[in-house]
Amino acid sequence: ACLLWGVGAMAEYVVVPAKNVAPIPKAKQFGFAEAAGLTGNGSTAALMVKNARIRQGHRIFVNGGSGGVGTLVIQIAKAHGAYVVATGSGESAQTVKSLGADQVIDYRQHSPLHKYLAEKYPEPFDAILDTIGVQELYVNCPAFLKPDGYYVNVGAMEGIGRSLQSMFVNSLWPVALGGTPRKYLFQQTNPDQDTMLELCSLVERGQLQVVIDNVFALEDVHQAYERMLS
Repeated sequence: ACLLWGVGAMAEYVVVPAKNVAPIPKAKQFGFAEAAGLTGNGSTAALMVKNARIRQGHRIFVNGGSGGVGTLVIQIAKAHGAYVVATGSGESAQTVKSLGADQVIDYRQHSPLHKYLAEKYPEPFDAILDTIGVQELYVNCPAFLKPDGYYVNVGAMEGIGRSLQSMFVNSLWPVALGGTPRKYLFQQTNPDQDTMLELCSLVERGQLQVVIDNVFALEDVHQAYERMLS
């Protein structure tokens, strides 16, 4: 509703129920900026891994591996014992690799991405975790996603209207009438304390870090969005 009506999500102070917060992890070089990144992005990443049923030995593809959610998805999936292929480009490719990705695909050099995946990875993935929201990737995923695999999407980078339309089509359109024959989930995340405590535990064990690209003042929030979209 906030996205549809333009209420927004930026505030200097907020009041939330105690069940939705957790103590900041006791780890070196982990402060308020890292905690802010861990709450929303970390909860989203953890739920994506859970919804995709990722476990030891699974091969997964992460679209948007260098983003706020993607960097955490990679690490959480690795903590579950998965083999991770993720996208990254330019300087971000090295960051994605350093976070544990087994292979990194430069999406700028290999476009369209779905054709490259179909050609390069004849052995289908067990799950696809899309942090960007690319409809073309889902429509063509039967070429590189197992029949019982999960496609979990949290992105809306193609616009709210297009993303909502795609969500309904992907979730409700019957395969017999031309729908894509793969399980699709457009995930919405409500942070909860249990998930955040699990994330804190991963941080304290050295299995999870929050990548901070830059820190902006509240009045410079437009610059932050421009940086995110760059």
